[in-house]
Amino acid sequence: MDIIFLDIDGVLTDQWSDVNQLSPRCLSILADILRKTGAKIVISSTWRIGGIGPGSDWQKAIQLWVADSQDADVILGAVVGATPDIDAPEVTRGKEINWWISDNPGVNRFVILDDEDDMDPHLDHLVQIDANKGLTDTDAMIILKQLRD
Repeated sequence: MDIIFLDIDGVLTDQWSDVNQLSPRCLSILADILRKTGAKIVISSTWRIGGIGPGSDWQKAIQLWVADSQDADVILGAVVGATPDIDAPEVTRGKEINWWISDNPGVNRFVILDDEDDMDPHLDHLVQIDANKGLTDTDAMIILKQLRD
């Protein structure tokens, strides 16, 4: 199984996004990546703390801001879980990702989409997104290459 560990703020938002507003452009790019790769999503964003199931802020935001309802179905249908929220100063997002991988055998390839770089021990899997731009077509090409190689 190929996995995209997905941060939300700075990845699915851009400099023109208001609080809790996702970028339809970024959502469309994500949906296209999912269609081309068949990858699944694991939410690694702080948005996971409120839950990721039906009625959650995450799902409501996708449905509200996506430009194409088929894109919403693709994105929401790809979500298979969320990383654990471990509230300890020494625990980085990368370590939370590492725990998720350890608990979920069968991960073939994975990429981490985030605007931060606290991904140790998985920095080589990070596609660091420019938070001002959000997910771009250039980022998508890098992601596709990583999930295909």
